[in-house]
Amino acid sequence: MNLLAPLNYKKNKAEETKIEGALVGILGSKGGTGATTLAVNLAADFSRSISRGSQVCLVDANLQQPDAALYLNSRPENTLCELLSRSANLEVQTIEACKIPVGSGQNLRLISPPVDGSAATHQDKDELSTCLPQVAKTSSITIVDLPRRLEKSLVMLLDQCQFVVLVVEPNVASIAAAKRWLEVFNDLEYSDTKIILAANRLGSKAKLLETQLSNSFERHSIFKIPNAFKAIETSQIEGIALADFNPKDPYTKAINAISLELLRRIKQSARTIDLEEE
Repeated sequence: MNLLAPLNYKKNKAEETKIEGALVGILGSKGGTGATTLAVNLAADFSRSISRGSQVCLVDANLQQPDAALYLNSRPENTLCELLSRSANLEVQTIEACKIPVGSGQNLRLISPPVDGSAATHQDKDELSTCLPQVAKTSSITIVDLPRRLEKSLVMLLDQCQFVVLVVEPNVASIAAAKRWLEVFNDLEYSDTKIILAANRLGSKAKLLETQLSNSFERHSIFKIPNAFKAIETSQIEGIALADFNPKDPYTKAINAISLELLRRIKQSARTIDLEEE
């Protein structure tokens, strides 16, 4: 078991990393695990660590319940639907027109479906996998808040992600659901290094379940994220990611630990590709 506690929160601009086209998926083991909140804050954290002039894009792929825009108090004029309807002939200008500036910095963007959920009944979900690689090319890092229904369209999105963060809570249903997802990933022949487990909302009185969670996933790195209900609620009221609203909050530091590990894996993956091409 590789149980990783949050690392010290550091932002050294001298160590900024130039990354292009990285794609990371965020998947809740079940509904209500806080996956969207994690996706929003991970994107915000990445946006403060990448090199100046680079861009981080958060794509909300939940057509029926797109919550990222609500968290960030955004009402997109041009939505993900514009990209889906033009997927066969998608231009960079169209992608950029659908990006909403969000956050306290200058380099975080959001692409969201209509917040009323209408895209779920009017759009072909399979087109997401056609659009996503083209969207990723326009940013340094793209974070995708993935839907949870296991079907062909989701598998295509998972295949395209370099890494997947699976969010699990310390309760019986969530732990069981996470185990099922790991079986799916194994059937899809994903390597263990593609998957990161984020144990969310720790620090409750359910210590036995937290121990069970830690012991249930010995093959995977588990990042511990403390319960931060009040702090997150306050940041949502302000329409700002907690990572921007309070960089010193324990939740923010835990998210930073995940972003640092993802950056390490992304760089390692890029070096491996370079060696294979030589």
